[in-house]
Parts: sequence; structure tokens; C-alpha cells
Amino acid sequence: MTELPPTLAAQLFLLTYDRDRERFTGRGHIGYVLRGAALAELHLRGHLADEDGRPVVTARADRPADPVLAGLLDEIARSRPRTWKHWIGRRGSRTRRAVLDGLVEGRWVDRHPRRLFGIVPFDRIVLLRRPAHTRLRDQIAAALRESTPA
Repeated sequence: MTELPPTLAAQLFLLTYDRDRERFTGRGHIGYVLRGAALAELHLRGHLADEDGRPVVTARADRPADPVLAGLLDEIARSRPRTWKHWIGRRGSRTRRAVLDGLVEGRWVDRHPRRLFGIVPFDRIVLLRRPAHTRLRDQIAAALRESTPA
């Protein structure tokens, strides 16, 4: 059985891979999705609680091992109370890069620097673990078709 990335944000990033076009999609909006996933995961793990529509850091002793989750938790802890919407909309491109860095480090994807028209730098991201992507995609499809828990 193929292992999946450890965080919901990393798993959602992998789900943006389009097999027909062999590339990742949604670059303009994926930051919002990843931030929302990271917030949801922190809430589900008990690191965040909802207080009047705002996330607040709980008094848990353990810290998330994932740098994206730990960074977001620190950011919320240092800030004045703000809405969930604020935190989802903040620093999405930075979160995308951090999640991508984790996927590269874990050898889920590879990044190849390129230049558009020889001028504009961009990264071509290549999926390395196709079986894991297939398994993840199939789990989500089953959850949507049936009453399988997601």
C-alpha cells in the first residue's frame, strides 16, 4: 500500500495534478485551498479552537511537526484575533510554495526551473509517485460516489 503525504494540504496539492495534461493546475487559487486545509487540520488536531468566528490557539503542549502547520499556528498566536476568512486569504502563495517545498523534500514531486520566452522564470513540477496519486484520487472519488468516509 502506497503511503500518502502527511498533511491534508499536501494531499490536496497532489489532487490538483491533471493526468491528461501532465501538470498541476489551479495555481491562481490553490493557496486559498491549502490555507483552508491547514486551518482545518489544526482545528481537527485540537491546536485551534473557534471563538466567536475566530481561530484561537489552544493550550496544547505538542507542536505540529509539519513546518506549514507550525508556521500558521505561530502566525495566529502572534496576531490579534481575526476571522477564519482572514487567515484563509492571507499569504496563499507563500503557503503554496511551502507545501510544494515539503512535497519536493519528501520526493512526492520534483521541481525543474524553466524560463518562459527565455525571460520569465517558472517551475515545471513533475509528479513522482503516480500510484499514491491514483490511490488518493480513488479514495476521494469513492467518498463522493458512496457513503465511504473521506
